[in-house]
Amino acid sequence: MKSTVRNIKQSTWWKDLCKIYNGANEGNLFDNNINWVLGDGHSIRLWEDRWIGGQSLKSRFSRLYSLTSSSGKILSEVGQWKTREGAEILEWKLLWRRELFKWEKELKQQLESVLNNAQWKRIGSDGWL
Repeated sequence: MKSTVRNIKQSTWWKDLCKIYNGANEGNLFDNNINWVLGDGHSIRLWEDRWIGGQSLKSRFSRLYSLTSSSGKILSEVGQWKTREGAEILEWKLLWRRELFKWEKELKQQLESVLNNAQWKRIGSDGWL
């Protein structure tokens, strides 16, 4: 739904819908009232979308969000499946603007625990709930 409102050929209904969807960060009516269902990870933004635990990781781990260089990235860009010893595991490539302090590393461990418990189907497209 990343459409610009400037296109004259769009219907009035579609323009209004885009305004709702593309609203201010925390005041975005559309994003604040849906949850994503994880499929292939090609549509869900890691930090900004509500896809795990009922709130965005941006809200839940705001300190880490302020330090990440992965804001705006979708799941399939930061999570990659690897095969180790015959088993597939999900490896997260979280990037930071600077080295984390000890207490921030503890937050990062909490974040990684949340990510590792995500039910990633890897089949079908991401969808809304």
